[in-house]
Amino acid sequence: MTPSRIFALLALLCWGASIAGLPRERMEWVLVDASPSVWAGNSQAWDALASIPSSSSRLEEAWRGGRAFRVGREIRPWIPGEEPDSAGGSPLGSALAFLRERMLPGDRLYFLTDGRSTDTLPPTWDWKG
Repeated sequence: MTPSRIFALLALLCWGASIAGLPRERMEWVLVDASPSVWAGNSQAWDALASIPSSSSRLEEAWRGGRAFRVGREIRPWIPGEEPDSAGGSPLGSALAFLRERMLPGDRLYFLTDGRSTDTLPPTWDWKG
């Protein structure tokens, strides 16, 4: 093969790969329930979790990638050192819907919660795949 044919073949392979889409690395997302029902009486556990670098390398990695969130009265990005909410519950259903819109198939969600929600949780089948 001549160099020009090799270059043309390489260009076609690159073009085909860009159309087909190359597999991407699976992303890990973290959602921390910051409601008082989870953290009341667990201030040491919260302090360890809330510090970056933290005891949770998964949380730290997700935070650095913009994939770490907290839900209390509202969902918002995780900010190291913030205190847990002092009142109110967590709209976990809304938080899960918010993350579902951003996550791609194959991504994983790590969720620290007691499972109590102030709104309706999505059905479990909604998360398969």
